[in-house]
Amino acid sequence: MRLRTRLLMRSCLAVGLAGLGLTGTASLSLAQQAPVPLFMQNRPAPADQNTAPDTIILTPPPVQSDTPPDFSSNPDAVQALSLGAIDSESTGIIDSSRSGLNIDMWQGINRALAIRLVDGLPATTPSPTAHNLAARLLQTIATAPAGNNTDDNLLAARVNRLIVMGELDAAAALVAATPQNNRPEDLARAEVNALLLAGQDDAACAAINGYSGGFRDVFWLKASVFCQLRSTDQSSAAFSIDLVREMEGESDRLFFALVAASRNNTSIDADLLTDPQPLDIAMLELAGQSLPVSNLDRDDAVSILGLVNSRNASADTRLEAARIAERKGFIGHTRLAEIYNAVAFDAAELDNALDATDGSIARQYAKLYQAANRTTAPTTRAETLAAFYDLARANDDFPQAARLTEPMLVDIPRSADFGWFAMDGLMTGLYSHKNELAAEWLRLARSSASSSNAIESQLLVLYPALVIAGLEDSGATRPSETIPTMSGNAVTGPTASGLGGAIVLTPPSTTGAPSSQAQALHRARMDAWWEQHQAREDQASARYDAALIFALFHDLGIEVPDKLWDAVLVAPFVSVNSSANPGLMRRLDLAARQGQTATAVALALIALHPVDQTQLDARTLSLAISALYMIGLEQDGRKIALETILDGRL
Repeated sequence: MRLRTRLLMRSCLAVGLAGLGLTGTASLSLAQQAPVPLFMQNRPAPADQNTAPDTIILTPPPVQSDTPPDFSSNPDAVQALSLGAIDSESTGIIDSSRSGLNIDMWQGINRALAIRLVDGLPATTPSPTAHNLAARLLQTIATAPAGNNTDDNLLAARVNRLIVMGELDAAAALVAATPQNNRPEDLARAEVNALLLAGQDDAACAAINGYSGGFRDVFWLKASVFCQLRSTDQSSAAFSIDLVREMEGESDRLFFALVAASRNNTSIDADLLTDPQPLDIAMLELAGQSLPVSNLDRDDAVSILGLVNSRNASADTRLEAARIAERKGFIGHTRLAEIYNAVAFDAAELDNALDATDGSIARQYAKLYQAANRTTAPTTRAETLAAFYDLARANDDFPQAARLTEPMLVDIPRSADFGWFAMDGLMTGLYSHKNELAAEWLRLARSSASSSNAIESQLLVLYPALVIAGLEDSGATRPSETIPTMSGNAVTGPTASGLGGAIVLTPPSTTGAPSSQAQALHRARMDAWWEQHQAREDQASARYDAALIFALFHDLGIEVPDKLWDAVLVAPFVSVNSSANPGLMRRLDLAARQGQTATAVALALIALHPVDQTQLDARTLSLAISALYMIGLEQDGRKIALETILDGRL
């Protein structure tokens, strides 16, 4: 039976029931609304929910008690929760045994504040560790905070934020971990958006056709048009398009332009594509077109991933989009490696990779990456990687190049013959957080330093980063001895509050004779580092960097000699840096001290991402890193500190 016939029968039935007085308010609703197409009607949920493999699901059976479950015996254990329907928002796909946070991480706040924090997480960040921590927060199985506003769905907020961050697989998996017949509209829509943006059109249309439980927003009608056009069901598409026009006119100019493009091969005006949504991009692809190259300048995952996954964009555009996407955290470096490996180069091009500079920057990266990866000769590989690193430095892409190529360094000997490559190896190890690898290259760099090269000077510039990474012994008390720690939900250790709730630790004495040879050497190296640091041309930038480093050293229990603190005590004494607002700083300090993990993590990540990343305030950085230490995320805090020092500086 055709859609129009069935819809007419349904409308006639509604009129008949209304005449008998059997429909109550339902008849009024039908009379006031445009006809609801068949795909919106209720349909039994499939027996198999197609949950993601290796996914932990929190299934919400009927509520047995208002008393929350007791996890005090082992708060980090994987739990099988029996939650009410409202607590389906506790769904997650990782737990503390798989890099997730703790199950009671939302304790201490209500649902409204939790959603506000989730919405505030940065979409992009120069710190891969910060991005990873945010993604883990959003995917963690955790008891949802209390709240009665059913319009605010924490799970949907988490899924939408994952999409904004480019974590499409995680977003889809998180939705798949919930019962299909119990998903609210915003969650269902988020799943469809993730699938469309990932280019998984078959799965997206299956989801669109499956979600028929009373979703009346026009989005679902437009989504059905996409699927009908895709399956060449022109009659159904025409009827659905008429319904869209009946419900909202032609106010959505882009939608009707996309429909015309699919039917008549007309071009889309680029001015209509300044704020594309996943459905727009899918319909654009269906019409054989792609987003304009100018969308590469946008800072959102939808535009960038829309070009990465495009079937119609040029190869160079897709490569450039992938390079940008990895830098912003929208894809991982392993995905970027797959994209680079998929570029077709002939043998001659790879043999001459060091000489040719044709094509886009990303294409040159792909060529050098493949050339380095295919050779088994250590010298050839090192030379190719060195060229890759030089090109990446020139384009501010060295961190990305390091993440991509770190596995290739394993086969390059750390011997005197490769002393010329030692600094590249060391930097790659630092940026990829491979400390053992970095330590090996550091030993080779030290032994290779001479008056004929700049290695000694380069190591001096890197000294603060080497200390943060734990590759240099500063002779200071270890952070574990000076940073407060959690005991249950309370902070223990040497802490105190200053103005604004800042954390004051107990660094070693910075005056008097050194207590060890390591401390004496540290002071000498800091003096030398400062002398070289002062020679920088941009003195304002030099003082700013020094302030960040000194703040991190102070909170990690690493000595900063008093004379160096005094050296940055120069006018202007008050900067215009983008410090976090006092409310955020107070709540961050309080959350860390009370063991409110999710609140502390979210606020720390928000604080670490000012509007202008070059204006990160030293005091804010200090508080954020200290908070992460206080809630037991020492590794994340140290990595973020290292990335902050390295970012854009070397």
